Amino acid sequence: MKNSLFNFKDDEEREMFFIAIPVILFFAVLGYWLTTDGSAPDAVVAEVPVTRVVSDIDADGVADHADRCIGTAGDIANQGCPAKIPYAQADNDNDGIRNGIDRCPETSGDAANNGCRVAAVSTVSKMAAAPAVVATTMATETVESVVDSDGDGVADAIDKCPDVAGADVDLGCPADADNDGVLGDADACPDAAGSAIDNGCPADADGDGVMDMDDPCPMIAGTVGGCPADQDNDGVIDAEDQCPEESGSAASSGCPIDSDGDGVTDAADRCPDTAGDASNDGCAVETDAADVAATDSETATVDTDTDTDGDGVADSLDYCPDLAGDIANNGCPAESDSDGDGVIDSQDQCTDESGPASNQGCPVTASDIDGDTVPDSIDRCPTIAGVAEENGCPMDSDGDGIADGDDLCPATAGTIASRGCPEVIADNALSQQDQQILDSALALVAFNSNSAVLTRKSQNILQEVAGLLRKYPEARLEIRGHTDSSGPAARNMELSMQRARSAANYISQQGIDITRLVAYGYGESQPIASNNTRDGKRTNRRVEFELKFNQ
Repeated sequence: MKNSLFNFKDDEEREMFFIAIPVILFFAVLGYWLTTDGSAPDAVVAEVPVTRVVSDIDADGVADHADRCIGTAGDIANQGCPAKIPYAQADNDNDGIRNGIDRCPETSGDAANNGCRVAAVSTVSKMAAAPAVVATTMATETVESVVDSDGDGVADAIDKCPDVAGADVDLGCPADADNDGVLGDADACPDAAGSAIDNGCPADADGDGVMDMDDPCPMIAGTVGGCPADQDNDGVIDAEDQCPEESGSAASSGCPIDSDGDGVTDAADRCPDTAGDASNDGCAVETDAADVAATDSETATVDTDTDTDGDGVADSLDYCPDLAGDIANNGCPAESDSDGDGVIDSQDQCTDESGPASNQGCPVTASDIDGDTVPDSIDRCPTIAGVAEENGCPMDSDGDGIADGDDLCPATAGTIASRGCPEVIADNALSQQDQQILDSALALVAFNSNSAVLTRKSQNILQEVAGLLRKYPEARLEIRGHTDSSGPAARNMELSMQRARSAANYISQQGIDITRLVAYGYGESQPIASNNTRDGKRTNRRVEFELKFNQ
């Protein structure tokens, strides 16, 4: 064993050496520990302030414990994550051509070829010469065959869908006519841009099959163009219309207006402000003096109607009570009635078309987009159902400038800021018992997983919430949807809004005016518990309800 480093005599001597070394070191350390406290004699130990080290791995100014993207530098406003750049503005292949105009956004290419690589050439010859010369001097590039995996005639180098046969016009992908990113047969609405969540169709919040972009009643399911049925086209749905087969107004619950209460609607009443007889088109019947004398010659009094213009036609029968005319022309001058409808031209809104005086001389069949029986030609609000007294605009009973349909306090003048209500309402208008209903709604309203479908238990509590809105007719309800942090943030934002709308839609179906409901979606942005636990996530998946007064 002389050839070893320590020249051991034999194996036994070597083993004893390696056993002795640890033993000696052990006792040396033990002795040092027993004889000293580990510090230099008489050394002055300075107090070192304890500093909390805040870790920030990506050095973006957001501490790791609050950073949602720990390994990637981002912005404080975006919780440590990089600001999201819209896909069309990004440049995924870093070829200097943004995705929106890059035909091959995932493969680096040339601007001259719209962001795609130039297709390979099968044979390349760089000089023309005699065959004998070419054989020895022709410069030849390496031949690269054009690969087309899906056999659609679009080379893989420029095919955005190299494994799915498509067409050149769609960069090798199945047709996507609406450019919504949902391809071919997977797109249930190939002619209308939508989202993958809705199988390529636009959103349909009320689930009536009419997309929100085309639905005039996006929050209420309906069968007539997306709205509930309205047989008489008066803007009041049949479910709320007390006269569903007779056109009226919202102010009169869908029934025709009868201002003087004589049983003859204003549209057919020649004397709409004076009670009369149906047999006389709503005007008072004139008393015949001879008949009166025959029945009571001593006391009879002839009830002669007023004739303001003195043309021999009583005002109750005179179509032009302030302008002298002819009896044959219902009290109007014949020469000033171009269309001969009994309405003089100065008062006729349709001088070339015959129509009744109740319709200002226009045909009843004239264009009436909003269905309020006021022709578009004289309707100040042609696209909003109103009443004749307001020239086709909605009724404003309290005269505060806000139509009754939008006025939370239609019988009391208010301000626009308070949506038609007075500015001052007593504080603590909501009782403690009623507040408990809203608190219960926060805890009990729930949805099926990853959907906006209400559970049966949720519907029961929402019926109680609807009862509160009936109890407080001057209040509106704010509904705020929230989710946990599971899944993409964009999907969570959309889901929270769908859930808030679903709750609003159900409450509206209980007879509450949809204009009193406001729905918001906040996604995962406002957690009230940790998203790191199952219970915390369950708490964050919530819908909040708050009654608002004077807002």
